[in-house]
Amino acid sequence: MVRRLYQEEGLIVGHSSGAAMKAALDLTRRINEGIIVTIFADSCECYVAIGDFEKRTDELVKEKTMQELDIKGEVCPYTFVKSKLAIEKLEVGDLLRIIVDHFPAIDNVPRSLTDDGHEILERNQLNDTDWEIIVKKR
Repeated sequence: MVRRLYQEEGLIVGHSSGAAMKAALDLTRRINEGIIVTIFADSCECYVAIGDFEKRTDELVKEKTMQELDIKGEVCPYTFVKSKLAIEKLEVGDLLRIIVDHFPAIDNVPRSLTDDGHEILERNQLNDTDWEIIVKKR
C-alpha cells in the first residue's frame, strides 16, 4: 500500500500510514454511503534519520515507471504465459503490475514467477473480482 500511495498520489509515507489507507479502503467496501477521512501522521523523519531516505526515494521513483499487464478474462495457463512474456521485456529491477480476475491465477501467477526467480512485492484485492500482483524482475 505504501508503494501504491506513492505511485498514485505522490505521497511518501511509512507503513503505519499504509495500514491506515488499507483500513480505509476496506471500510469503503462495507459501507454504502458517507465520507471516510484518513490522516497520515507521517513526516518521513525516520527515513532521513537512518540515512535511507535517498535510497528509498530512488526506489519509489523507479517504481513510478511500473509497467501494467491487464489479463482479466484470461485463464490459467494463459495468465502465467502472458505474465512471463511481459516480464521478459523488462530490465532487471523493473516492476510489473499484473491485473487478474481468474481466481486460480491469484496464487498460480505469483508462484510461477517466484519459481522463475522474480520477487512478488504485493498482492492486493482491488474489488470483488479483480486482484493486482506487483512483481519485481530479478
